Parts: sequence; C-alpha cells; structure tokens
Amino acid sequence: MGRQILDGQKTVRIFGDEIAVKADIKFIESYSSHADQAGLAEWVNSFRKPPQEIFLVHGEPEASAALADLLRTQHGLQVTVPVLQQVVELPPPETAAVQEDNIKTLHDSIAARLQGLLASGIDNETRGEILRGLTDLEHIINKAGK
Repeated sequence: MGRQILDGQKTVRIFGDEIAVKADIKFIESYSSHADQAGLAEWVNSFRKPPQEIFLVHGEPEASAALADLLRTQHGLQVTVPVLQQVVELPPPETAAVQEDNIKTLHDSIAARLQGLLASGIDNETRGEILRGLTDLEHIINKAGK
C-alpha cells in the first residue's frame, strides 16, 4: 500500500474499505527495505538465542521475500511471510521451571551413562569425542554465567 500511495494513488483499499488518501507524501531516499536487509540480518544474529521463527509482516512483498530468503539461506532461520488473513497458532513457550526440570533430568541421565561407560571402558576415539563435547558444554555454561 505504501508503494500505491507513493505512486500518487488517490484511494487505497484497507480491509475491504476504499479510503481516500488526503496526505502530502514525501519519499525519504535513505530508507529502503532492500538496503536495510544486512542491518536487519545483523540485528537478528545478535540474539543470544536465535528465534524459533520469524514473521515478516511489514514491507513490500518483493522486499519481504528477499529478506526471508536471506535469513533462511544465510542464517538458517525459519521465516514466514504471512499472507492477508493468514492465521498462525503459536504454542505457549516452555516455562523456566519446565526447562530447569529438563536440564536436571538430562544432567542426571548423562552423568549415569558416563559413569557406566567409564566403568566398562571406552575406546580413545569415543573418549576424545566425549571430552570435546563436555568442553563445549563447559564453554556454554561459562558464557551463561557471565
């Protein structure tokens, strides 16, 4: 609709109603959804935990599709560009208590399995792989504690 107004259209359709455009429209050259894609992608990458899904709900269709493609291909994100009247049901987020219970359960399970593996003996390759994984986990925990 922004493009229609910018192009001088005297009326636009909003939710099925014909609305007269009674405004003096100015175009600011420095803002562009195409040019700002890199900035938006950088902003999304700055999140400590990447979003599970991104909904692009504003912008011209071509620019939204291009940004969605960029976020999908270069950043591996799930991106939806909804169409008019599309309904999306979002599941409720896990509560912190549920996540904490899951962490404790997983910790106990891993600790028991590691003790069993060490008691029965494991080959050096598997031992090294486990050590690397535990080192990575320790790094994540240290980062979270800062």
